Amino acid sequence: MPQPDHVIYMRDDPYTLAAEGTVEYQYFTVDPGWKEDKWIQAAEARPDNRAVVHHIIAFITPPSSGRARGGLLAGYAPGGGVRVNPPGVATLVPAGSKITFQMHYTPNGTATEDITRVQMQFVEESAVTHEVFTLSAVDQEFEIPPHAGDFTVPMH
Repeated sequence: MPQPDHVIYMRDDPYTLAAEGTVEYQYFTVDPGWKEDKWIQAAEARPDNRAVVHHIIAFITPPSSGRARGGLLAGYAPGGGVRVNPPGVATLVPAGSKITFQMHYTPNGTATEDITRVQMQFVEESAVTHEVFTLSAVDQEFEIPPHAGDFTVPMH
């Protein structure tokens, strides 16, 4: 992304990862301090340490919600790119919202650190004709057994 209008880091200090083991998903919630609505034209989640970041999901957490239910702001997975909306299309981040980073790390044999960020470009509300709003559907009730060659996910 060329020059961003705003950059939000997942925390003030880098997150430290052990050299080995399993790291549960890590969640970091940041208050960007926005007192007015922001319209996002482009957003990019950028890991500081690609060697250990499996994926990133950055959610909008509106002030009326204690949970990340405001939709997707940006995501990252190896090979992914910048989320750029066409002209007139933008994502609304309501005033007072926070940004929640969901981080999935995979240790690689060396103790290390990461301080992921999301960078954004804004657009004026007067230029917006269509709002992008993204939610996810998640089923956390099933597990695929290790080494399963053929596994059917039961429907609820």
